[in-house]
Amino acid sequence: MKEYHMMPLQVSAGKIHSKTYFTVQKNLKIIYVISGSVHIQFACGSEILNEGDIEIINVNEPVRLFSDVDNQVIFIELNHSFSQIIVPNIDLVRFNCNFSYIIPTKVDDSKIAQLRLFLHQVLDLFCGDSLPKESILNVQAEKLLHILMGDFHGFYTTLSKLPNADIHLPRYNNVYDYIMNNLDQKIRLQDIVKQ
Repeated sequence: MKEYHMMPLQVSAGKIHSKTYFTVQKNLKIIYVISGSVHIQFACGSEILNEGDIEIINVNEPVRLFSDVDNQVIFIELNHSFSQIIVPNIDLVRFNCNFSYIIPTKVDDSKIAQLRLFLHQVLDLFCGDSLPKESILNVQAEKLLHILMGDFHGFYTTLSKLPNADIHLPRYNNVYDYIMNNLDQKIRLQDIVKQ
């Protein structure tokens, strides 16, 4: 497997073979299937990724990848320390493209197509004779995190499909921000209701 280790992005390409054990991811990782298919199993379910499919493997998420067919995959991994600067609660956020823990919700195909286009731009950075400058990778990693937060946040995706989403999303953001900013203190239900 050919790898480029750069801060804050790591890119690797290779093949997924027979069944492996569950592993827990330390960094946010995107799997992009270039050819063939790959089974991805999470603690609460599984799916098959086919050619062109993308899925997000979250920080601290147990996952197992395996395949019985020839395949080629690319992993784009975001450094955990860098990700925490942009998204301080990255360990708690659950991103998804095709799979959700709460309600079966798939991200819109147009958003996945935009993510795929952006990933191609990132991959193009690694196709030259020299590796990209760290400052360029910092900008691309930050853009990627903003895309993921805006369009692939599992709970936001679920809420956005409900009636009155324009009312529910701001409420959720207010409550979520309040809880995250006060984790080191006692939080009363009355205080949350005020949010």
